[in-house]
Order: sequence, then C-alpha cells, then structure tokens
Amino acid sequence: MFKAMEAVKLLRVCRSLAVIAETNGIALHHSHVRGSNPAIERRGMHSSSIPEDASVVYLRNGENGADVYLVGTCHVSEKSAQQVKQVINFVKPNVIAVELCKRRAQSLQHLKSSQRSLLQLVLDSWKIPSGLLKKLVRLYLGLQYHHLRVVGFEPGKEFKVALEECKRMEAQLLLIDDDIGVTIGKLVDVLSFSVVLRLFRAGKRLEEMIGNVALEDAIERFSERGFARKVMEIITIECPEIMKVLITHRDQVMFKHLRSCQGRVVGVVGMGHMDGIEKMWKDADQKALNYNT
Repeated sequence: MFKAMEAVKLLRVCRSLAVIAETNGIALHHSHVRGSNPAIERRGMHSSSIPEDASVVYLRNGENGADVYLVGTCHVSEKSAQQVKQVINFVKPNVIAVELCKRRAQSLQHLKSSQRSLLQLVLDSWKIPSGLLKKLVRLYLGLQYHHLRVVGFEPGKEFKVALEECKRMEAQLLLIDDDIGVTIGKLVDVLSFSVVLRLFRAGKRLEEMIGNVALEDAIERFSERGFARKVMEIITIECPEIMKVLITHRDQVMFKHLRSCQGRVVGVVGMGHMDGIEKMWKDADQKALNYNT
C-alpha cells in the first residue's frame, strides 16, 4: 500500500522533473567566449563561428594545455543541434565529449524512437531490473519524450549530431555522464512527501515564468543560459535535494572527465551544467596557479 501511494505521488510530480530534465538535458549557465583569449585568436574564431551568447565557453587547461570548447544545449532544441555541429566543424577536435552514459548513447545510435509504440515503451520500462518507483520514473520521462517526438521534436538530437560528427571525423568519443539507472535511483531515494510538495510549488513557479507561449518558443528559451540559470535558482531554493542529484553531482563527474582530456576538445552538455563545470574549472586553475607560486 505504501509503495502504491508513493507511486501516485511520483506521477504527480514527474512533470516538474521533466521540465528540469529538458533544461539540463536530464537537465541545466557562463561567461562569454573571451575574444581576447590568444588560443581563440590564433584559430581565428570570431562571433560568427563561436557565438558570444553564453552558450559556448572556451576553457584552457593550464595543466596539460588542452583547449576545451564547452557547448551548452537544450535537449529538444533544433538550434542547439545546429550549434553543436557548427562548433565541432569549426574546432575540428580530436576528442568529442558528450553528456551521455553508455546506455543512453546506444539508445540514440540504435533505437528508432519515432517508431516505438506506447506499448513497447511500457514493456521496456517494466523490464528494467529495479523497484516500482524507478520503473515509473523511467516510464514517465519516456512518455514525455515520446510526446515531444509525436508533435515534431527530436529529443537528444544535439547528442546524436555529436556522435555522427565524431564518427565522421574519426575523433575520440568520450561519454562523461553517470549511468542513467544510477541517476534515477538516486532521484527516487530523495523523493519524500516534503519534496513532492515543494516540487509542486516549483512547477507552478516555472509555469508562471515560462508564460503562455508556443511550445517551440518555450523550448528555445531553455537554450538561453540566463533563462536556464533562473530555472536552476528556483529548483535550488525549492528542492535542493533534486538539484544535488540532477545537477551538482553530475557536474562533478563531467568536470573530472573533461579535465582529463588532452588536445582540442568539444564538450556537449545540458545548459544547466555549464555554470557548475566552469566554476570547478576556474577553481582548479586557481589551485594549480597557487601551487606553482
């Protein structure tokens, strides 16, 4: 009985979770690309090639000399997918790092989601070796993405583009995210009655902030770093437990992977991860500078 009640509560709050997911890619920030940076100037990178709208960050690894171009995306934005391709083709990296785990990457490469029936979606979710709540979370998020495909969007297209360009350029592919099953497990573990109530409140605030606009316009707003930051501020205030699972921990995981890269690197992550990764990068650079002085 307890699990059934929890399941009902979970279904009611999943819509709020789905909004967070879209923003940070399960989901969700920057400084502009610095035009005065010598590495950028040497490659002739102007605003027409690398946009200065806070969606792309140049990060120089002072410890190993790597040049990292971090692209922040919204996972259902056509604009984000186009930008990822543009940056990859301009930088011509030897490493492409994407916010995916092995399971998600295989799904993007092999699964024809548009041909997947609702029945198959339910059956696949129930095959996952986990508890009821985890199955319901996977199912609900799957239904959200299915709905977006039905109305003409392609969730995860920027990742698919990155994988295709990586293969075409024969670059090294680096999967830098935690396993999706682990993330969902942690998410279920922090859900409680209190968190559910605060998620309802956060969802209402997000709806008010988005306003009454067309779905396509709303989605593109999530590809704006400033807007995404406001979303994250709401989630941080209302549901810090959710923020820690979906953003903070995964920021740390992805930062460690990116920091270990060498050469020219393009990283593709949800917009909600940009602020956290960039802050950790700057902290690491400062730590290295202090150590050397």
